[in-house]
Amino acid sequence: MTNISIFYIYYVAVVFEVQLIILMDYLRNLSLEGPIDDELIKRHLVVVIEKHHALMRCYQKVRDLLYVPSIWIALSGIVIVTCFSFLIVSSTFGFFSTYCNFFGMIVTVSFICHEVQTLEDMSGDFSKALYDTKWYLWNQNNRKTFAIFSIVASKPLLWNLTFETKINHGYLRKILGLIYTIENFLRSFST
Repeated sequence: MTNISIFYIYYVAVVFEVQLIILMDYLRNLSLEGPIDDELIKRHLVVVIEKHHALMRCYQKVRDLLYVPSIWIALSGIVIVTCFSFLIVSSTFGFFSTYCNFFGMIVTVSFICHEVQTLEDMSGDFSKALYDTKWYLWNQNNRKTFAIFSIVASKPLLWNLTFETKINHGYLRKILGLIYTIENFLRSFST
C-alpha cells in the first residue's frame, strides 16, 4: 500500500509538471514579437486562464483524494524507519541486507521529495513566466484580465503530507535527521 501511494504521488507530480510546461508554452505564445492583435491575445489569454483553472481544480481534487494515503505514508514511514533502525543496531539480520533495504527506502522517499520540489519550483517558474509577458502593450481589457489572473496564478503548488508538513527537500532533510536521531538513540541503549 505504501509503495503504491508513493509511486502514485510521484506519477501525479510528473503529470502536473507536464501540464505546467504546456501552460508556460501558451504564455510564451502570448509574448510573441510582431504586431499586436488584441483579439488573438484575448483568445490566448482565455485559453491560458481556462487551462490553469482546470489544472488547479484537478490539483485540489487529487490532493483531497491523496490525503489519506499521504497520512498512511507518514505513519508507515515512521514505523519502517524505527524497525530498520532497530535492525541495524541489534544486528539481528545481516548488515549488508539491512542497509540495502534501508537505502532503497531512502532512495524512494528522496525521489518523491525531489519530484514534488520540482513541481513547486515549476509553479514558481510559471509565476516568472507571467511576469515576463508583454502585458503592458495590450489593450485595457486584456490588461485587467491578466492582472486578475496573475494574482491567482502566482501561488506556488505545495503538496502537504499533513496539515503543516510539506513534501520537499526540507522534508527529506527532516526524515534523514529523524533516522540519525533514532539510530543514535538505539545505539546508546545497545552498548
